[in-house]
Amino acid sequence: MKVLSIESATNVASVALCEEGMVLSERFLNIKKNHSEKLLPMIDGMLSDAEVSEKEIGLVAVSIGPGSFTGLRIGMSTAKGLAYGWDLPLKGVNTLDSMACRLRGDMGTVVPLINARRKEAYGGFFLKGEEHIGDYFVLDAKSIAKRMEELDLKDPIFIGDGVHAMREELEKAMPEARFASAATMDNRASTVGILALERYASEGGDNLKRLAPTYIRASQAEQNLKRAGANE
Repeated sequence: MKVLSIESATNVASVALCEEGMVLSERFLNIKKNHSEKLLPMIDGMLSDAEVSEKEIGLVAVSIGPGSFTGLRIGMSTAKGLAYGWDLPLKGVNTLDSMACRLRGDMGTVVPLINARRKEAYGGFFLKGEEHIGDYFVLDAKSIAKRMEELDLKDPIFIGDGVHAMREELEKAMPEARFASAATMDNRASTVGILALERYASEGGDNLKRLAPTYIRASQAEQNLKRAGANE
């Protein structure tokens, strides 16, 4: 089965076409705030170059976050539109799960991080890149180290754009920390697609209307509204 996947949780957006664990085609673009203008042309161009029509696709997959609020909403609406228009099942994959999947087999604790600003990152802990331990979080470097100690997790290896924003702090808090290679740091739609295929085989697709982005932390607008209400 061929799967079309979308990753738009960070500035580096990507789309991919995968089949049975193999990447047939993938495109990347560091587009910052222009996801809405670029995603569909990227998909059209990729399918054209791969000489694949929508009739050959069996599943649409999308990264559901955490990450950029705007990017996630655009990626989700694009994926839902394609799934509805092409009458295909839809599968959402947690962004942190797909990032950890890139380091499957590492014997340590894989810690994917997505920049949440304010020297914090969205993240999670995964043994050997697969078994999720504890809850997803949004924490600073010292708090990540403390959480690892509380869960008795060792030998962390960090991956993701959150590393760029807080690497110095991570190294100070955890001198033993390892970091994934630069080539594996960015989120990839292909990993979203491969993981979606695996989960679809055992879980089936998601409800098109109910599937929603995972934010973990309220948006800045929501936080401002909450503070305004508290001050009334």
